[in-house]
Amino acid sequence: MRVQVVALSDIQLVDELYPRQKVDYLYVVRLQDAIKAGVTLPPLRCDQHLRLIDGRHRYEAYRRLGVRKVGVVIDPVQSDAEFFQKAVEANVTHGRMFSPYDLTYIALRLHEDFHYDLPTIAQLLRMPTERLENWLLRRVAVSADLYKVPLKSPFLHYGGQPITPEVEQINQRSRGMRWLQALGELRRQLMDEALRQSVLAFLAEAPSARQELEAFAKTLLSLVHQAKRSQAKGKKSSRSKQTRQPSLARSGGRT
Repeated sequence: MRVQVVALSDIQLVDELYPRQKVDYLYVVRLQDAIKAGVTLPPLRCDQHLRLIDGRHRYEAYRRLGVRKVGVVIDPVQSDAEFFQKAVEANVTHGRMFSPYDLTYIALRLHEDFHYDLPTIAQLLRMPTERLENWLLRRVAVSADLYKVPLKSPFLHYGGQPITPEVEQINQRSRGMRWLQALGELRRQLMDEALRQSVLAFLAEAPSARQELEAFAKTLLSLVHQAKRSQAKGKKSSRSKQTRQPSLARSGGRT
Protein backbone atom coordinates (compact mmCIF):
# COMPACT_ATOMS: atom_id res chain seq x y z
CA MET A 1 0.00 0.00 0.00
CA ARG A 2 1.17 3.52 -0.79
CA VAL A 3 2.22 5.78 2.10
CA GLN A 4 0.87 9.30 2.01
CA VAL A 5 1.61 12.24 4.31
CA VAL A 6 -1.31 13.84 6.17
CA ALA A 7 -1.77 16.27 9.05
CA LEU A 8 -1.90 14.49 12.40
CA SER A 9 -4.84 16.74 13.35
CA ASP A 10 -6.88 15.28 10.44
CA ILE A 11 -6.71 11.74 11.84
CA GLN A 12 -9.83 10.67 13.74
CA LEU A 13 -9.80 8.49 16.86
CA VAL A 14 -12.74 6.11 17.20
CA ASP A 15 -12.71 5.01 20.84
CA GLU A 16 -15.76 2.76 20.52
CA LEU A 17 -13.89 0.71 17.90
CA TYR A 18 -10.56 0.65 19.75
CA PRO A 19 -9.83 -2.97 20.73
CA ARG A 20 -7.75 -2.20 23.83
CA GLN A 21 -8.91 -1.39 27.33
CA LYS A 22 -6.60 1.62 27.53
CA VAL A 23 -3.59 3.36 26.06
CA ASP A 24 -0.29 2.33 27.71
CA TYR A 25 1.40 5.67 28.30
CA LEU A 26 4.62 4.05 29.48
CA TYR A 27 4.84 2.46 26.03
CA VAL A 28 4.09 5.87 24.51
CA VAL A 29 7.08 7.34 26.39
CA ARG A 30 9.31 4.65 24.91
CA LEU A 31 8.07 5.48 21.42
CA GLN A 32 8.75 9.17 22.08
CA ASP A 33 12.35 8.30 22.99
CA ALA A 34 12.69 6.24 19.82
CA ILE A 35 11.40 9.09 17.66
CA LYS A 36 13.76 11.56 19.35
CA ALA A 37 16.61 9.13 18.68
CA GLY A 38 15.81 9.25 14.96
CA VAL A 39 14.02 5.91 14.64
CA THR A 40 11.48 5.79 11.78
CA LEU A 41 8.29 4.12 12.99
CA PRO A 42 5.89 2.25 10.67
CA PRO A 43 3.18 4.44 9.09
CA LEU A 44 -0.19 4.75 10.75
CA ARG A 45 -3.08 2.83 9.21
CA CYS A 46 -6.39 4.60 8.55
CA ASP A 47 -9.59 3.96 6.65
CA GLN A 48 -10.79 6.12 3.75
CA HIS A 49 -12.17 8.69 6.22
CA LEU A 50 -8.83 8.92 8.09
CA ARG A 51 -10.23 7.02 11.06
CA LEU A 52 -7.28 5.41 12.84
CA ILE A 53 -7.29 1.61 12.49
CA ASP A 54 -3.78 0.86 13.79
CA GLY A 55 -1.08 2.95 15.49
CA ARG A 56 -2.77 4.54 18.52
CA HIS A 57 0.42 4.48 20.62
CA ARG A 58 2.44 5.95 17.74
CA TYR A 59 -0.26 8.61 17.27
CA GLU A 60 -0.04 9.57 20.98
CA ALA A 61 3.77 9.76 20.79
CA TYR A 62 3.62 12.03 17.73
CA ARG A 63 0.96 14.21 19.37
CA ARG A 64 3.02 14.66 22.55
CA LEU A 65 6.08 15.59 20.52
CA GLY A 66 4.14 18.15 18.48
CA VAL A 67 4.63 16.32 15.17
CA ARG A 68 2.32 17.87 12.57
CA LYS A 69 2.68 15.59 9.53
CA VAL A 70 2.82 11.79 9.59
CA GLY A 71 2.90 8.93 7.12
CA VAL A 72 -0.36 7.05 6.68
CA VAL A 73 -1.47 3.98 4.75
CA ILE A 74 -5.11 4.08 3.63
CA ASP A 75 -7.01 0.80 4.09
CA PRO A 76 -10.68 1.23 3.05
CA VAL A 77 -13.44 -0.52 5.03
CA GLN A 78 -17.12 -1.16 4.28
CA SER A 79 -18.47 -1.33 7.85
CA ASP A 80 -17.66 -0.86 11.53
CA ALA A 81 -17.37 -4.63 11.84
CA GLU A 82 -14.65 -4.72 9.18
CA PHE A 83 -12.92 -1.72 10.81
CA PHE A 84 -12.88 -3.47 14.21
CA GLN A 85 -11.69 -6.75 12.70
CA LYS A 86 -8.80 -5.02 10.93
CA ALA A 87 -7.84 -3.19 14.13
CA VAL A 88 -7.73 -6.52 15.98
CA GLU A 89 -5.77 -8.28 13.22
CA ALA A 90 -3.17 -5.49 13.15
CA ASN A 91 -2.59 -5.69 16.92
CA VAL A 92 -2.59 -9.50 17.21
CA THR A 93 0.56 -9.73 15.11
CA HIS A 94 2.67 -6.83 16.41
CA GLY A 95 3.07 -4.11 19.02
CA ARG A 96 1.98 -4.34 22.64
CA MET A 97 0.24 -7.63 23.42
CA PHE A 98 -3.47 -7.69 24.20
CA SER A 99 -4.25 -8.11 27.90
CA PRO A 100 -6.58 -10.96 28.98
CA TYR A 101 -9.32 -8.35 29.48
CA ASP A 102 -8.70 -6.97 25.98
CA LEU A 103 -9.08 -10.46 24.50
CA THR A 104 -12.33 -11.02 26.41
CA TYR A 105 -13.73 -7.66 25.33
CA ILE A 106 -12.74 -8.29 21.70
CA ALA A 107 -14.32 -11.74 21.63
CA LEU A 108 -17.57 -10.43 23.14
CA ARG A 109 -17.69 -7.44 20.80
CA LEU A 110 -17.19 -9.62 17.74
CA HIS A 111 -19.71 -12.22 18.91
CA GLU A 112 -22.44 -10.06 20.47
CA ASP A 113 -22.28 -6.86 18.40
CA PHE A 114 -20.95 -8.00 15.03
CA HIS A 115 -22.33 -11.58 15.10
CA TYR A 116 -19.10 -13.45 14.31
CA ASP A 117 -19.19 -17.16 15.18
CA LEU A 118 -16.74 -18.53 17.77
CA PRO A 119 -14.54 -20.49 15.32
CA THR A 120 -13.98 -17.32 13.27
CA ILE A 121 -13.18 -15.32 16.42
CA ALA A 122 -10.82 -18.04 17.65
CA GLN A 123 -8.96 -17.99 14.35
CA LEU A 124 -8.72 -14.21 14.47
CA LEU A 125 -7.34 -14.31 18.04
CA ARG A 126 -5.06 -17.24 17.20
CA MET A 127 -6.36 -19.69 19.78
CA PRO A 128 -8.24 -23.02 19.53
CA THR A 129 -12.02 -22.71 19.56
CA GLU A 130 -12.31 -24.93 22.66
CA ARG A 131 -9.91 -22.70 24.55
CA LEU A 132 -11.89 -19.61 23.54
CA GLU A 133 -15.12 -21.22 24.76
CA ASN A 134 -13.55 -22.05 28.15
CA TRP A 135 -11.99 -18.60 28.28
CA LEU A 136 -15.37 -16.90 27.91
CA LEU A 137 -16.98 -19.18 30.49
CA ARG A 138 -14.41 -18.10 33.07
CA ARG A 139 -14.13 -14.43 32.13
CA VAL A 140 -17.68 -13.29 31.37
CA ALA A 141 -20.53 -12.51 33.77
CA VAL A 142 -24.13 -11.49 33.13
CA SER A 143 -25.38 -8.03 34.12
CA ALA A 144 -28.69 -7.24 35.78
CA ASP A 145 -29.92 -6.16 32.32
CA LEU A 146 -28.87 -9.54 30.86
CA TYR A 147 -25.98 -8.36 28.69
CA LYS A 148 -22.55 -9.97 28.96
CA VAL A 149 -19.77 -8.27 30.93
CA PRO A 150 -16.03 -8.98 30.46
CA LEU A 151 -14.38 -9.52 33.85
CA LYS A 152 -11.01 -8.28 35.06
CA SER A 153 -8.62 -10.47 37.03
CA PRO A 154 -9.86 -9.73 40.60
CA PHE A 155 -13.45 -10.61 39.59
CA LEU A 156 -13.01 -13.94 37.77
CA HIS A 157 -14.91 -15.77 40.54
CA TYR A 158 -18.07 -14.21 39.02
CA GLY A 159 -17.46 -16.03 35.72
CA GLY A 160 -20.72 -17.37 34.26
CA GLN A 161 -22.79 -15.80 37.05
CA PRO A 162 -25.15 -12.82 37.28
CA ILE A 163 -23.64 -9.70 38.89
CA THR A 164 -25.19 -6.63 40.51
CA PRO A 165 -24.77 -3.13 39.03
CA GLU A 166 -22.42 -2.29 41.93
CA VAL A 167 -20.07 -5.18 41.14
CA GLU A 168 -20.22 -4.33 37.43
CA GLN A 169 -19.20 -0.74 38.16
CA ILE A 170 -16.28 -1.75 40.41
CA ASN A 171 -15.13 -4.31 37.83
CA GLN A 172 -15.15 -1.60 35.15
CA ARG A 173 -13.10 0.80 37.27
CA SER A 174 -10.62 -1.85 38.38
CA ARG A 175 -7.15 -1.78 36.85
CA GLY A 176 -7.48 -5.50 36.20
CA MET A 177 -4.11 -6.67 37.51
CA ARG A 178 -3.85 -7.94 41.06
CA TRP A 179 -1.93 -5.61 43.36
CA LEU A 180 1.23 -7.69 43.47
CA GLN A 181 1.21 -8.02 39.68
CA ALA A 182 0.67 -4.28 39.27
CA LEU A 183 3.47 -3.36 41.68
CA GLY A 184 5.76 -5.90 40.06
CA GLU A 185 5.04 -4.47 36.62
CA LEU A 186 5.70 -0.93 37.86
CA ARG A 187 9.01 -2.03 39.38
CA ARG A 188 9.97 -3.79 36.13
CA GLN A 189 9.16 -0.71 34.06
CA LEU A 190 11.21 1.57 36.31
CA MET A 191 14.24 -0.71 36.00
CA ASP A 192 14.47 0.41 32.35
CA GLU A 193 17.07 3.17 32.34
CA ALA A 194 15.67 4.96 29.27
CA LEU A 195 12.23 5.06 30.87
CA ARG A 196 13.70 6.25 34.19
CA GLN A 197 15.40 9.14 32.43
CA SER A 198 12.19 10.05 30.61
CA VAL A 199 10.23 10.04 33.88
CA LEU A 200 12.89 12.19 35.55
CA ALA A 201 12.81 14.68 32.66
CA PHE A 202 9.01 14.78 32.80
CA LEU A 203 8.94 15.34 36.58
CA ALA A 204 11.59 18.07 36.30
CA GLU A 205 9.22 20.01 34.03
CA ALA A 206 5.96 19.21 35.85
CA PRO A 207 5.82 20.41 39.48
CA SER A 208 2.14 19.45 39.84
CA ALA A 209 2.96 15.86 38.83
CA ARG A 210 5.78 15.79 41.40
CA GLN A 211 3.41 16.94 44.13
CA GLU A 212 0.83 14.29 43.21
CA LEU A 213 3.51 11.59 43.13
CA GLU A 214 4.89 12.69 46.51
CA ALA A 215 1.38 12.58 48.00
CA PHE A 216 0.84 9.12 46.51
CA ALA A 217 4.20 7.91 47.91
CA LYS A 218 3.29 9.18 51.40
CA THR A 219 -0.09 7.44 51.23
CA LEU A 220 1.53 4.20 50.08
CA LEU A 221 4.13 4.32 52.88
CA SER A 222 1.36 5.00 55.40
CA LEU A 223 -0.50 1.90 54.18
CA VAL A 224 2.67 -0.18 54.45
CA HIS A 225 3.24 0.98 58.06
CA GLN A 226 -0.41 0.30 58.96
CA ALA A 227 -0.14 -3.19 57.47
CA LYS A 228 3.05 -3.86 59.47
CA ARG A 229 1.41 -2.72 62.70
CA SER A 230 -1.63 -4.88 61.96
CA GLN A 231 0.61 -7.87 61.23
CA ALA A 232 2.61 -7.33 64.43
CA LYS A 233 -0.60 -7.02 66.45
CA GLY A 234 -1.90 -10.25 64.91
CA LYS A 235 1.32 -12.11 65.79
CA LYS A 236 1.25 -10.76 69.35
CA SER A 237 -2.37 -11.87 69.75
CA SER A 238 -1.52 -15.32 68.37
CA ARG A 239 1.42 -15.74 70.79
CA SER A 240 -0.78 -14.62 73.67
CA LYS A 241 -3.37 -17.29 72.83
CA GLN A 242 -0.69 -19.96 72.59
CA THR A 243 0.74 -19.12 76.04
CA ARG A 244 -2.72 -19.10 77.63
CA GLN A 245 -3.83 -22.47 76.28
CA PRO A 246 -1.35 -24.67 78.26
CA SER A 247 -2.17 -22.94 81.55
CA LEU A 248 -5.86 -23.53 80.98
CA ALA A 249 -5.14 -27.17 80.24
CA ARG A 250 -3.12 -27.54 83.44
CA SER A 251 -5.85 -25.83 85.40
CA GLY A 252 -8.39 -28.21 83.93
CA GLY A 253 -6.20 -31.18 84.94
CA ARG A 254 -6.08 -30.10 88.60
CA THR A 255 -9.83 -29.65 88.90
